Amino acid sequence: MEINSAKSADEIKDMFQEAFSHMYPSDPMLVNYSEAAKIFANLSAQGYGYASNRLGVLYCLGRGVEKNVNKGRELLRLGEKQGSVRMVYGLMEAGVLETDDYQELIDALAEDGDTKRAMLYSMGYRPLSNTKES
Repeated sequence: MEINSAKSADEIKDMFQEAFSHMYPSDPMLVNYSEAAKIFANLSAQGYGYASNRLGVLYCLGRGVEKNVNKGRELLRLGEKQGSVRMVYGLMEAGVLETDDYQELIDALAEDGDTKRAMLYSMGYRPLSNTKES
């Protein structure tokens, strides 16, 4: 698929599907994060917050792009401004949540009704680095 300015909702949906097919192909040997990053960058530039969020996570993890946590954070913030999920969830997914981010995480979890984890974090619980929470 040629990457350019999408004109319709169907074209945008197709671009997202193509990006995810590069990240999660049926054959794991065909993973191509760099192609997914290119598509997400194009969609991010068009104002799609979810694409900014996904691209930010790729930068934080260094998948398909040179690892750059600061740029990843900027993209996650941009995604949030564009209406995507909260930045703090992307940071958690990428395993780069810093101490200063925890109050924002506690507030976001409480607001989203996840009072158990909000309480754990407020009591000082921190996941092991580079692990995902269930």
